[in-house]
Amino acid sequence: MDVHKGPQASGHKSNVWTFRLLHRHLEEKYGVVVAYSTAAKNFNEMGIRLKVPRPVHPKAASAEERLAFQREAREEIVEGSKAGHHTVFIDEGHAQGYKNGRETAGLRGVEVVRTSSVGRARLSMFVAVGYGWVFVMESEDSANSEGYIKFLDRVCELVGKVQTIDDNAGYHTSNRSSGHIRDNAGRLRRIATLPYTPNDNAAEPQIRAIKAAMSNVGLDSVGAISGELEWCFKNGLINPVKFYDYATVDSPRISPRKAAGIKKRLRPGEHFAYVQRGMPNEEIRLPTVDELRAKDDKILPPEKRALLPPTLAKSSIPAKFLAKLSPILLVE
Repeated sequence: MDVHKGPQASGHKSNVWTFRLLHRHLEEKYGVVVAYSTAAKNFNEMGIRLKVPRPVHPKAASAEERLAFQREAREEIVEGSKAGHHTVFIDEGHAQGYKNGRETAGLRGVEVVRTSSVGRARLSMFVAVGYGWVFVMESEDSANSEGYIKFLDRVCELVGKVQTIDDNAGYHTSNRSSGHIRDNAGRLRRIATLPYTPNDNAAEPQIRAIKAAMSNVGLDSVGAISGELEWCFKNGLINPVKFYDYATVDSPRISPRKAAGIKKRLRPGEHFAYVQRGMPNEEIRLPTVDELRAKDDKILPPEKRALLPPTLAKSSIPAKFLAKLSPILLVE
């Protein structure tokens, strides 16, 4: 197929497909004009994903600082695991639903006038990612210290002693949250990631997986979003992402029997998914600094490199990781 061969194989100068270039290619070669939504759907079915580079914050930690953090975190994780603490990545996210085309009719003079409006609903959720499991607790309020503390206590009730890995959000580091963790030192430990380094928190790709499972559904109320989230969990559309390597050292896993007991004790608005073997969403996992620096490298086929944006193709990332990426489609 032309897309998988790359634009240069079809006579274009660019080494990466953009929607504008694909649009022109289809029209010139096949005489077909495709709308963006239709093209995106077709590319999705072919396994081609729209990739938008995530911006790097100017204050983000360097690769050397991330490597040092992972080494220090390993030591803390081993220490906590020996005391029976489960390693848990924690983050907060939001699910949003939109519904267009609501029409209201009114009289203006002698003509009936129709106007449309857009419905929108937003649901906040706390997400905990453990070794082979994920727990989500819904919250109609925005994330704050009170909600964070309730979530920590709930995770401890269901799982037992935990050591959390989360970012430096204000409600994570507030006096109230810090005091609560100190008062519960026997069952709670906290490891803070470096500033602006979301790639060290496995809860980040887990939230993306949750949103992907709920996408393309017309939702116009919090109740509808909540119901869709519950349906996705019950039908296995949401599974735990692969645990990050730097956190797997001596991390205890939950047994199938304990997982079944947790599911029985869930409250309304709580969701729990568990896998005993394998990680269904393994492709979402991001490489660690150690892996990025691996000496063993593989040759990346020219047709695969042709699909990469210049910033990735010319980067120092080993080709064996670039070779695992899905075909990339960029939008100008």
